[in-house]
Amino acid sequence: EHSSRSHAVLSVELRLADPKSEGASGQLRPKLTFVDLAGSERTKRAGTEGKVQHEGIQINLSLFHLNHVIHALGSRAAHVPYNGSSLTKVLADRLGGATQTLMLACASPAEPNALETLSTLYTVSRARTIVSKPRVARPPGSERLSAEEAARQADEERAREEERHAREREQLVTHNRELAAALDASERLRSDAVRRALCARTAAAACSAVVTRAAAEQRTAAEAVLAERADKAQARA
Repeated sequence: EHSSRSHAVLSVELRLADPKSEGASGQLRPKLTFVDLAGSERTKRAGTEGKVQHEGIQINLSLFHLNHVIHALGSRAAHVPYNGSSLTKVLADRLGGATQTLMLACASPAEPNALETLSTLYTVSRARTIVSKPRVARPPGSERLSAEEAARQADEERAREEERHAREREQLVTHNRELAAALDASERLRSDAVRRALCARTAAAACSAVVTRAAAEQRTAAEAVLAERADKAQARA
């Protein structure tokens, strides 16, 4: 409660009547979880100290573990390290469970934030490869579905999964192309910045040379005037 920066997690559990249940006690328990992740930060760049610096380190550590979990889920690893942090424990059933998950990423187009932007895009691209299997949440003890209904739901789920896999593969290819274009653009911006810096240095050197040459010419002209005056004075004498 005294933290200046932290992740925010809000969970809302609903209790709704189950239309497919014949009993009056049949209920559905959908759960909505809203998560606002605090952004990562570089301690040296942010210039934080003391408690705020410790909070930033803990936030970066939890985001590091979240990235590991997303990587493990996307690569279909046998072990998913949900126990790495409290954040991943809370989001365990929301990331790779039986729920629909929507992830929004905030990125900055500014050149100084290029590394953070690329890291965010990499994490989002990994998250898009996670395959979840949404299921209707029913409390224990509710009436079981008939064999025909279960088979129909299994067929629908299999068809949705195949369609989702095809759509995700297509989106992943498109995203990889966009990411490659973004990397090329970032490299061009960096090259342009280096080129502008070199041009500025060259222009500064040229200006310095011009100023030095003009000073030398003025010095030579002054010496010539002084020599001429000295000759005239000697001639009069």
